[in-house]
Amino acid sequence: MVAIVNVVLVSILGGLSLSNYLMEEGFKHTWLLVSTLLYTIIVFLFVIQKYYLFIPIFQPIRVLVLMLAHYFFIFIF
Repeated sequence: MVAIVNVVLVSILGGLSLSNYLMEEGFKHTWLLVSTLLYTIIVFLFVIQKYYLFIPIFQPIRVLVLMLAHYFFIFIF
């Protein structure tokens, strides 16, 4: 249930950031799109690791991508 809510929220944020990036140009919109894409990568890595195949290297990769996504999201403000 929590994973479904996470996917829905990331999809909504992704749609908003992509439409904002396409309609208005600016430094903030680019970093918001990059941050959202990184959050999406985290969700895909989680789903692959949880349901398809377990590769131990995915856990540190997810942590690094999460750190970068948070940094880019904070960098917007």
